[in-house]
Amino acid sequence: MKAKIYGSTKAEAILTTDHSTSSYGKPVLLVGEDAYGPADVLPSGLTAADLVRGFLKRKESGGGIWGDRTEEAVTLAERFLR
Repeated sequence: MKAKIYGSTKAEAILTTDHSTSSYGKPVLLVGEDAYGPADVLPSGLTAADLVRGFLKRKESGGGIWGDRTEEAVTLAERFLR
């Protein structure tokens, strides 16, 4: 499973279980080639969890565009934050 949750001219953030660092159905957040867990700090200075919470709550996107809130995207986001 995978879902794009954020995109801008600088980066794209994708939640996925289709990556080698994902285990037992827990997704990772891919930004470029790098995989992040919830507590990891992104190049923007936010934690990965903060970005995923922003997606779920539709907070200000910081100049980018939130991905579609599909059932799959919401499920991945909720699993990521557990």
